Amino acid sequence: MATYSSNPVKTPPPHSSGSYLDLRLSADSSFSSVVVKDCNLAGGTALDWWNGASWALVTPESYIPGSPPCVEATLGSTSSPSLTELDGTVFSPVTYQGYEPVSPLRICDTRSLTEVGGVGDVAPSVSGPCANKGVPLSSGSPLSIQVGGLGGVPSSASAVVLNVTATDTQLLVI
Repeated sequence: MATYSSNPVKTPPPHSSGSYLDLRLSADSSFSSVVVKDCNLAGGTALDWWNGASWALVTPESYIPGSPPCVEATLGSTSSPSLTELDGTVFSPVTYQGYEPVSPLRICDTRSLTEVGGVGDVAPSVSGPCANKGVPLSSGSPLSIQVGGLGGVPSSASAVVLNVTATDTQLLVI
């Protein structure tokens, strides 16, 4: 691993915040994953990587608010970049206009409080399908949730990143 104060690939990332990290993994390594955590973001909220032709967003990744804020990405066989692409791969923290990271919050949980051990960290203003705790979702039935305005998500948000978990399933969940 190496760090740079100037861009080693000379093509600037579209929204760079100015620092660079170079990561090389030996082709004969036996790692199944590598965690990249960058807390030298200089105002950035995400990581881009140089794929040899252009800058691309690292996926999956998580923004970790705090002091200092960090971006963390677990790289494996299905990530971008994948482990096989870590051959002097350059990363740079970036800021995408309009991206506003917020602290994680469970905004919907269809389980009863008994099922979640009585821990109720669901946003108190949740209404609609989430208010009917303990009612399983039917196969093939969509669940619409108004996310804007909850947990710090602006009501004007046009997109959100979600983690969805299915438990006690009887069928394949996608």
